[in-house]
Amino acid sequence: MPPRKRWIAMTGDLVVNTVPGETRVALMEGERPCEILILRRDTGTASGDIYLGRVKALKSALGAAFVDLGADRDGFLPLKGEDAPHEGEALLCQVTREAVGDKGARLTTHISLGSRHLALLPTGDGIRVSRRIEDRAECERLFGLMANLTTGEDAGGGYVLRTAASGAEAKVLEAEAGLLQGLWDEVLERREGVEPPARLYRDSGTIESALRGWGGKAGRILMDSGETLETARAFCERHMPEAASRLEHHKGEPLFELYGVEAELEQALERRIDLPGGGALTFDAAEALTAIDVDSARHATRRGQADTILETNLEAAREIAHQIRLRALGGIIVIDFIRMRESEDRNRVVAALRDGLCGDSLARVFGMTRAGLVEVSRRRRRAPLAEFLTEPRGACGAAAGSKTPRAVGYDILRALMREQAARPNSVWNVTASAEVTVELRDGMADDLKKLEAAIGATVTLAGDDDFTRERFDMAPGGVSGESSGENS
Repeated sequence: MPPRKRWIAMTGDLVVNTVPGETRVALMEGERPCEILILRRDTGTASGDIYLGRVKALKSALGAAFVDLGADRDGFLPLKGEDAPHEGEALLCQVTREAVGDKGARLTTHISLGSRHLALLPTGDGIRVSRRIEDRAECERLFGLMANLTTGEDAGGGYVLRTAASGAEAKVLEAEAGLLQGLWDEVLERREGVEPPARLYRDSGTIESALRGWGGKAGRILMDSGETLETARAFCERHMPEAASRLEHHKGEPLFELYGVEAELEQALERRIDLPGGGALTFDAAEALTAIDVDSARHATRRGQADTILETNLEAAREIAHQIRLRALGGIIVIDFIRMRESEDRNRVVAALRDGLCGDSLARVFGMTRAGLVEVSRRRRRAPLAEFLTEPRGACGAAAGSKTPRAVGYDILRALMREQAARPNSVWNVTASAEVTVELRDGMADDLKKLEAAIGATVTLAGDDDFTRERFDMAPGGVSGESSGENS
């Protein structure tokens, strides 16, 4: 079957798809999404969130305090070089690393609020410029533009100019500084009206956070949900008026299918992907690092085929740069390219990788060894897509890397919206695996009710032990055995 025709996106378009409980945001770069955010109602103690916590215990042996955040696990606050709080004290703190496994969130009392170009340090002072902006004249220009924002009675703390600020206009920086100061004022207002533990600010998991990070550079901002659009419009009119005019309500064919994002997202969850030139990439995540292997596939590596090896490695380097951003990989990434004899060829491949990541301020690429290994260090800003949407490999008896029951549940909600738009019915019968059905009935009950209200139909659920985790069927009321055509 030939690939379906789809719209051509403009670089910088922001594509937003919403079902009750989950919003997905894709930033387009040419015809492909370069980054995807998955936003849900509550993602727990997410990195960047600000809490008014209560100190639960001091552990001098660890040089840390445990802070009650109202979550399943207490937060961990290192106290090195800082005055120790006392037990029972209310403490304003921010999550720097999300809770993982049996470890609670890591915290800091040095608050930071970020946008695309700036970071506001409310309790700090002065101006700092990213060390990755090496042009001295540009550093001085940026420093001068920001100087007036840290002087006078209305000084709002300190600022860090991020790598992306290079070349930014004064009005853009001023607008972002105003946005961040406004957010901090709201945090302080909320603090006055609550008792700890309480979350005062949610940095991720909301459409506002996506707009704050990407909205300033976005072209069109396309949304398929009227409710999400109104939330975005209210935020933009208050904090980002220049972006409000770029908000558009899309009706019709599902946005992620129209822009080809759905296929890219599914591929980003695969362990292995094939390259057009015949090579392949394999992604393996371990606790300490992510390993990416470049396979020559049908190309042999016999003597005399150096050009073929080089072309495969160059193609792999470009795609790896894309996948690192798309998959939201972080930490240490080790890439095993096909071995090349010539240092000039190795340098070309590293240059291609650096070029592909040049717009990513989080990543740093190191050189290549003679064995073909390249190390990439990338600051982790959020959980990788695979970690967010799939089970740990081998967990819960599920197939390696299979989607979580909740992720499949949201796939079902999207399929219901699509099917109801194509052929309206008053009842839809959904058959899925038993664990997915339980998730829809229990953990996603509110989302399912909102979906029923939105599409004007009742959804009945049936569990089938013969269904794999990601398989589901749906049919109009009174009809059985008709597949949705997705994940079955």
